[in-house]
Amino acid sequence: MGWYSNYEHPDKKNSIKDNAFEQRRSFNKQTDAMMKQEKFMNGLAVWIGYWRENPHRFISEYLQISPFSLFQKILIYLMFHVDYFLWWASRGI
Repeated sequence: MGWYSNYEHPDKKNSIKDNAFEQRRSFNKQTDAMMKQEKFMNGLAVWIGYWRENPHRFISEYLQISPFSLFQKILIYLMFHVDYFLWWASRGI
């Protein structure tokens, strides 16, 4: 009966492999979800940086408020990037 001690039923072999495969599969799903979230957050950071550097483009492209004249774009840009901004405007502008 020495040969029988090393014998494993084929169903038992497959069940072990299936469990290992399922464990690996669930791990891959978790890492894929993490990678998707990291990619999203990195992309979001890039867009936030872009919009912060170009507030006039954010208003015209994202909020779709247009048309702007050149001096309005310059004023919006200066309002975001200069610490002390003062603009005395008359009613005629």
